[in-house]
Amino acid sequence: MRKLKIPILILITVGLVLFFALLPKLMSFVLDMRLSQMPKFSEMLSLQLNTGKQPQAFSALDKLAFLSVAEVTDTTPDMMTMNEDEVTNAVSAFMSQCEAAGIFQPFEPSTVSMSPKLHYDLKDPSKHMFVWFVTILYKKEPNQVLRLDVDDETGQILCITYGNYQEYSMDGVWERNKTVVDAFTDIYFTQLGLLDTAEDVENAATDAESIYDYNEVDGGVTEEVYVFRNTLYGEFIIRFTVDGAGGFSNSILK
Repeated sequence: MRKLKIPILILITVGLVLFFALLPKLMSFVLDMRLSQMPKFSEMLSLQLNTGKQPQAFSALDKLAFLSVAEVTDTTPDMMTMNEDEVTNAVSAFMSQCEAAGIFQPFEPSTVSMSPKLHYDLKDPSKHMFVWFVTILYKKEPNQVLRLDVDDETGQILCITYGNYQEYSMDGVWERNKTVVDAFTDIYFTQLGLLDTAEDVENAATDAESIYDYNEVDGGVTEEVYVFRNTLYGEFIIRFTVDGAGGFSNSILK
């Protein structure tokens, strides 16, 4: 009986030795099984839009039509053709024309910011254009804000908003607005080389199909609406707005 106990103790000892020797591998296997069933996380890679080497050539009217449908994202100054000094000169040249026309009084900016943007077509990356978003603020009384979208290729002003936040009288407001909107649209379309095209739209307003409209809206706001047709992107609208305080803007809509 005693001789039988000795082999049993040896087997038990050998078994324990083997168990503890294999324990790390068993623990690793169990942990691997558990981890494989757990969700995994990793840092998300940034996405880059491949626009191709050369953008499609756009006329001025093409660009305006494109802005009515394009997606917009941030980009970097090294992707742009113009630098900030050239953008400043383009803005100053346009606003000097507005000043000469008597529809804008220059102010000393409190802050100026410039942001390079990429406008692109999701379906066709070869259709894209670069635009500078410029914001100029005057934070004293009366508060004023000037925002412009500047075409990076030509320096032309694509969109502008000028807000002059002060009180005004409704006496003669429609006459004042008419003076401002006439001067504003002339300057805007002339610098784009589209004055004749815009005049054709106005002259066609007697047709049954309305492609031009002039409205005096409640609150001393005047709107002038042009509907253009483009072979690439179809019909789009440019709306000009003037308010009684002398503010003016345009927007491009589908």
